[in-house]
Amino acid sequence: MVYDPHEHADELGIRLAYDEALPAGRCGEYRHDESVIVMRPGLSRVRERCVLAHEIAHWENGDVLTGDRRLDAKIERNADLVAGRRLIGSSISLVAAAVPAGSISMLAHELDVTPRILRVYLEAGEHRRMRCGFVA
Repeated sequence: MVYDPHEHADELGIRLAYDEALPAGRCGEYRHDESVIVMRPGLSRVRERCVLAHEIAHWENGDVLTGDRRLDAKIERNADLVAGRRLIGSSISLVAAAVPAGSISMLAHELDVTPRILRVYLEAGEHRRMRCGFVA
């Protein structure tokens, strides 16, 4: 079964909205008290998929950024890891053998995720748990 973040958001009762006025460099944000995830319009299909999965992870955890760079980096990395687990899951074993070792961008393309989500997933050792043998 392929994870669909749009379907997951719907199941959780999270509304999706698009707003060009998001702060520079930000592709999405969740607003827990409003049960809405806001994304920048015009994102590619892959980027939107990853941003939405990332923001759902924040929503489920009730994450609030603190202003502490180290703590906020951990919160962001955790949301990326949860998104990666959901978006990649066991699919990595199906495509990793066909992709040259170390080709993060090519593997990310095949998995329909951003290189950032894939890197976090691989750095956490998730691929070893799937026994696919791909090494970042």
